[in-house]
Amino acid sequence: AMAGKTVELKLSGVRFRADVFLNGQPLGGYDTDQMPQTVDLTETAKISHENELLIAVTDWINQVQPELKEAYAKVAINNSGPGGKPFIRPHGSGVSPAGIIDPIAIVATDPVAIETCYVTPSVREKSLTVKTTIVNRTAEPREVRLTHRMIDKGELVLEGPEQMLTVEPGRSEVTQTIAADLSKLTLWWPGQPYLYRLRSELRDADTLRDRLDTRFGFREFRPDGAVFRINGVAIRPGLGANMPYGFPGFDSQVRGWYETRRYFEDLLDFNIDLVRFHSEPFAILMYDAADEAGLMIASEAIMSSIPCAYNWPDERLWQTLAEYYPRWVFREFNHPSLVVRSMENELGYYMPESGPHTAVGSEQDVRRTRDGMRELGRLVQRLDPSRPIMYDGSGPVFYDVADIYNVHYPGLPGGEKLFPVTSRWISMRLDSYIAKDWLWDRAKPLVVGECDCCLGVTPGPCAAIAGDAVYVRDWHDVAQMTNWPMTVEGQRIDGVSAAYPWTPIWPRTLPFDEATPKLKQYKELIAPLTTLIHQHRRGYFGGREIIRTLTTIDDSLSPQEMTVRWRLSMLDGQTIQEGSSIVSLEPTQMKRTQVTLNLPAVTAPTKAEFVVETLTDGVVRHTSRREFEIFPDDSPTLTLSARFGHVGMDTAVFDRLGVAVKTVEGDLSDLDVLLIDGNAETLPFSPESLDEFIANGGRVVVFGGDQTPAYLPVQPELVKADKDLQRTSDVDENTLETLPNPGSSATIIFPRRPEHPLLTGLTEDRLRFWREDHLTALMTYEKPTHFSARTIADCGGGFKDAALLEVAHGNGLIVLNQMATVELFDDQPAARMLLTNLLNYVDAYRGVGAKPLGVVADAKSMTMTFLRSLGVEAYPILGRLGEIADLSTYGALIVEADETALNELNANREALTRFVESGGVVWLHRPTSQHTDLLNSLLPVPVQIRSLTLNRPIRMAARGLAAGVTNESVYWATGRPPYTSPVDPRVAKHYIDAAEGDAVELLADPPVIAAISAGRGSWLIDEVDWENEFKERKAAQSYVRPILANLGLQIRPRDEAAPTLDLGFHPVDIASLCNSGLTGGIWGGSAMGMHKLPTGSQRFGGVEYQIVDPNANNGLACASLYAADHNPQGVKEIAIPLDTRAACVNLLVTSLWTNPLSVGTKVANVEIIYADGAVAIADVRYGPDVEDWCRTDRSPEVLHPAVVWVGPEFPHPGLYQYVWNNPRPDQAIRRIVLRPANESGFLALFAVTTQDQPSPDQATEWVPGLPVPENQDKSKAEGQ
Repeated sequence: AMAGKTVELKLSGVRFRADVFLNGQPLGGYDTDQMPQTVDLTETAKISHENELLIAVTDWINQVQPELKEAYAKVAINNSGPGGKPFIRPHGSGVSPAGIIDPIAIVATDPVAIETCYVTPSVREKSLTVKTTIVNRTAEPREVRLTHRMIDKGELVLEGPEQMLTVEPGRSEVTQTIAADLSKLTLWWPGQPYLYRLRSELRDADTLRDRLDTRFGFREFRPDGAVFRINGVAIRPGLGANMPYGFPGFDSQVRGWYETRRYFEDLLDFNIDLVRFHSEPFAILMYDAADEAGLMIASEAIMSSIPCAYNWPDERLWQTLAEYYPRWVFREFNHPSLVVRSMENELGYYMPESGPHTAVGSEQDVRRTRDGMRELGRLVQRLDPSRPIMYDGSGPVFYDVADIYNVHYPGLPGGEKLFPVTSRWISMRLDSYIAKDWLWDRAKPLVVGECDCCLGVTPGPCAAIAGDAVYVRDWHDVAQMTNWPMTVEGQRIDGVSAAYPWTPIWPRTLPFDEATPKLKQYKELIAPLTTLIHQHRRGYFGGREIIRTLTTIDDSLSPQEMTVRWRLSMLDGQTIQEGSSIVSLEPTQMKRTQVTLNLPAVTAPTKAEFVVETLTDGVVRHTSRREFEIFPDDSPTLTLSARFGHVGMDTAVFDRLGVAVKTVEGDLSDLDVLLIDGNAETLPFSPESLDEFIANGGRVVVFGGDQTPAYLPVQPELVKADKDLQRTSDVDENTLETLPNPGSSATIIFPRRPEHPLLTGLTEDRLRFWREDHLTALMTYEKPTHFSARTIADCGGGFKDAALLEVAHGNGLIVLNQMATVELFDDQPAARMLLTNLLNYVDAYRGVGAKPLGVVADAKSMTMTFLRSLGVEAYPILGRLGEIADLSTYGALIVEADETALNELNANREALTRFVESGGVVWLHRPTSQHTDLLNSLLPVPVQIRSLTLNRPIRMAARGLAAGVTNESVYWATGRPPYTSPVDPRVAKHYIDAAEGDAVELLADPPVIAAISAGRGSWLIDEVDWENEFKERKAAQSYVRPILANLGLQIRPRDEAAPTLDLGFHPVDIASLCNSGLTGGIWGGSAMGMHKLPTGSQRFGGVEYQIVDPNANNGLACASLYAADHNPQGVKEIAIPLDTRAACVNLLVTSLWTNPLSVGTKVANVEIIYADGAVAIADVRYGPDVEDWCRTDRSPEVLHPAVVWVGPEFPHPGLYQYVWNNPRPDQAIRRIVLRPANESGFLALFAVTTQDQPSPDQATEWVPGLPVPENQDKSKAEGQ
C-alpha cells in the first residue's frame, strides 16, 4: 500500500532536538523546540520489510549557544536556571526534562496530498473558514478537486462547494469560507463541549488521492471592552494556571490521559473554566483532553522571566523566535479549547522605559527586545486573528500590541499593611511597571494572571494580615487562605475580567475535592452567582445606623433572576433585621445596592452577624458573611490623680472623661503627664526641659503626627509614606476617598503585648478596620533599633512596624501612639477603650532608673560582642561574682551557661538567690543537657535540657519576659531561596523540658525559652543561638531587644566612629607578601573587588594601617590564602616578620567564598612565634571574626562589630579588623604565620599593625559593684 507513496515521520513534539536514523542511515537533526516536525523517510524506508527507526533526543543543552554547550553540559540546573544567559532557543520553566512528549506517526501519502487544514469558525459571521495547504511533489501542475464536509457522528451537517484547483509544484494554500446555519449546529461551550470533524478530500478525476480529518469545535472567543465574549455571550472566566509538571499525567499523556481528563473536569466543577498552560507549550494530547472536557486554555509560548536566561542581544535568538512563533500558532490552531495566546511570561518586569542596565541588557538591548517582542505579537495576530493575545505579567510594556491587558502581582504602596484597601487596586491609579498613574480604561479586558502567591522567604509578609496564625508548618496555605478572600472579592467587585491568585492548583493539590480547604474556599470565592459585601469593619457602638454596600454578580453564561436575601442576627440566632430584593442580570452584569442596618443598643459587648445569600430557583448559590461586635455607647468617668497638661490637643474628649487637662505655656514643673498632638507646630518649652521633665518621672504621650517628634530625648522614625491614594467611596459612587500615607498607614494592628495594661480589653479583632475606609493608624513607626522601647502593638510584614510604643527614659515614660484614639472616640469603641487605658496607665506609672547588665561570660565572647553591638551597657563579670558586694547594682545578669560560668554561679548561689528573690533576673543562655545538674542546683524547680531538631516555626507566647518578641524574629530561613524557605534548625538546638505551673512559664512552643519565678524575680533560660547568628542578624537582634527592654535595660546608639587614641601604632610593610590585586582575579572580574579602597596611611577602627598601593607594587595589594576549591593559586602560608614587642596585633582582613560556611568555621589558622621560641595559637572564624567580603550590610544596627571599612559602591566590600591580644606583652614576637583552614573559603590580608598599649575596650575594666578606682569616671560608676 505504501509503494509509490511519500513516507513521512510525523513528530508531534520533542524536547528539544531530534536526530533521526532509519536503518542505520542518518536522516538529519532537527531543532524541534517541542513543535511538530516532518521527516521524509521515502528514500531510506524498506517497504514491506522490517525497518529500524532510532530517534536521539537532546535535552535543554540544545537550546544554548553552540559555543557554550560543552561547558553547560556539566551544569546541573533546577527551576532557577543554569546561571548566565546562554539560551538562544525557546524554553519553559522546567528546562531540564527532555524526551518525546507527543505522539509519533508514520504516514504514507500520494505525491499530491493535503498537508494541513486550519479551521476558523465564526459565530458572528455564521461561517466556517478553512485554510488548506496542498503539497505537489511532482514536477508538473496537477488538476485536483478539493471538498470540505463537516461530519457529526458519521452524519453530514455542512458541506462546502467543490473547488477545482490547479496545483503548481511545491506548496499551495487555498482558503474557503463556508456559510453555516447555526440553528443546525451545536456550539462548543465551556463545560458543554461539542466536537465535529472536518473531512477534507482531494481528488483527481474520480480517484480519491487524499483525505484528512480535522477535529474542531464551533465556537468564537473574542475580547469586547472590559469582558470577553464566547459565541456572542459575555463572559468573565474563572481563571486557573499551573506549571506543566503540576498536572497529573504530564510525564506520559498516553498513560495519564484519563487522569488528566478527570483533572480538567474537576477544575470545571470548581468554577475554573479557563486555565493558563503556564511557561511553555504543553503536550498536544492535553489540548485534546481540554477540547473534550470543555475547558478553555490560554497557551503560553515561552518563559522569559524565570530563569530569564535568554541572551536577548544575540541575533540568533531573534532568528529562532521568528521561526518558532508561527510553528507554535499552527500547532494548536484547531483546538476549540485554545481561546487565548500568551506571548511570554513576565518579560515586562525587566523592561524599564530607560536605564543603563537591566537583566535584559543595555538600554539598546531593552529597546531591541521590546520592539522585537511587539513585532512577534503582531505576527501571531496576523497568523491567527481569531484569538486574542496577551503578554502574561508584562504590564503596559506591550499594551499597544496586546488585545488583553495583563499584570502580575499588582501592588499599591502599603501592600499588605493596607488590606483590604489594596485589594481594590483596580479602582485606583497606580504605578504599573513603566506606566505612572495607570488606571484601567476598560477598553480591553484586564487579566490579573498572577497575584497574592504569598511566596515569601518567610511567613513575614503574610503576617501583616494573618498575624501569628501564619507561623505554622504549612504556613503557605494559611497565608493564602487569609489573603484570597479579600483580594479575590475586591477584584471581582471592581469588575476584573479574570484574575488568579497563585495558585490553588499548584503544586498539584490532591484530593481535588472540597475536603481540601484551600480548594473549597477558592471555589466559593469565584462562584459565578454571588453577592459580595464591600466593607470589613466590625466594631460599632449600639444604637447606630450603618450602611453596607453589596455587589451582585452574574458570571454565568445565561441571564439570571436572583433573590438577594440578607439578615442581621445575634450569634445566638436572634434576628434583628432582614430583607430581600430581586436582581435581574445578563451575563457579566453587576449591580451595586446598599443596605441600611440599625444596630441594636446593648449593655455589654455583643457579637452579631450580617449574612447575605444569593438564590436562584429557591436554591442558595452563594453566601457572604461579616461579623460585627456591638458595644454599649457609654463613656467612663475616670478618677485620676496625676496633673495633666497638653499641647495642641482638643480637650473636649478629656472633659467628657472627667480629666482636667491644662494648656501648657512653658512651665512643666506643675505637671505629671503631658499630652502632645503629634502635628503641633510649635512647643512652648525647650527639648532640654522636656528631657529633664521625663527623666525626673514625667510621662509624655504623643498622639499621631506625620513628622518625627524631634523634641523628644529619643528619636522614633516614622515609616516612609508614599503619595496619597484615591478611590471611589463604597457608600457614594460620586465621592472620592483619600487614603493617606500608604506604606506608613495601616488597617490591621496586632497586640504585641496583649497582657499590657494599655491593651486591656483590646483583642486582635478589635485592633483592625477602625474607620469606614478601614484605616486604623494614619502613620506608623519603625521599630526602634537605636534606643530601648517596648512595642505594644505592631503591624506590617514581619511585624516590622509599630503603632503603639512606650519608652522608659530615666524615671519617666514616653508613649507614642499612632492609632486614632481621640479622633474616633465617638465612633470606634476600641479607640475609646485604648484612650481610657492610656490615661489610666500614665496616671499610675512610676518608673525606676535603668541599671546596667552584668554578663557572666568572657569579655571577648560572642555574647558580649553581640550585646555591645546593640548598645547595651554591659559589663563582663565572669570570675568576679564573688567580688561584687551587691548584685542589685545590675538590672539583670546574663550567663553564657557553660560549665565555667555555672560553677561560678553555684559558688555564689546564696547571693544569686537573694538577687532573684528581691526582683532580679538571671538569664541563663544556652545551657545543654550536660549542665543539668549544675543548672538544677541553682533553680527552685528542676528542669531538663533536651535536644531539639526544629522542623516547624517557633511560636512565641507574647507574655512575661518574652513579651514583644515576634515569631518572625525566630524564623531564620534555610539560606535565602526565593520562596517559602523552611525554618532553619540552627535557631535552637535544645529546648527546656519542665512542667508548666505556678513557678514555671514556658514562653515559646517548642519551649526554647522559659521563666522560673522565685520571690519577686525570675530565672530566665533560653536556647536561641542569637549571639552566633550572622545571616539573620536583624532577626536575632529583634529577638533580644524586647527581652532587654522587659528587663528595664537601656540601649544606647552604637558609636559611629572609634575614638582617636595614640596607642603606639606601628604599621608593618606587607607589600612583598602580596599576591592579589584589589580588583579582578580572586574577586571574580574587573567590576568586582575592593573599589574605592584608599591606599597609603589610613586609620580604620581607630587603628593606623598602611594599605599597599597596587600601582606601586606590580598590581598587587593583598595576600590571599590557598583554598582548594576557589583559590588554588593562593599561598599556603603568609609569614609576617615582626621582631618587636606588642600589646596586640591588628590584622585587616576579609574572606571570600565563606557565605556557605557554618558560623564558627575556621577560615585561617594563626600562629604567633615569640623570640624565645614559644608559640601561641589562634584562629580566624567565619561569623565571629569575619564574614564574606561583599554585600556588607551597612546599617548601623546590624553592622558586624569587626567591620571597619565598607566600600561606597556595589558590591559594598567590607574589611574586618581582627585583633589578637598578646598575653605576653613583655616578650618580643618574632613573626606571625597565617595558614589556610578551609578548602572552600579563604582569607585575604590587607594590612598588619602592632600596638604598644591596649585600648580601653581591650584592657581589663572596672565593673559596677566594685570599688571605683581613682581615675574612673564617677558618672559611669553611678550608672548615669
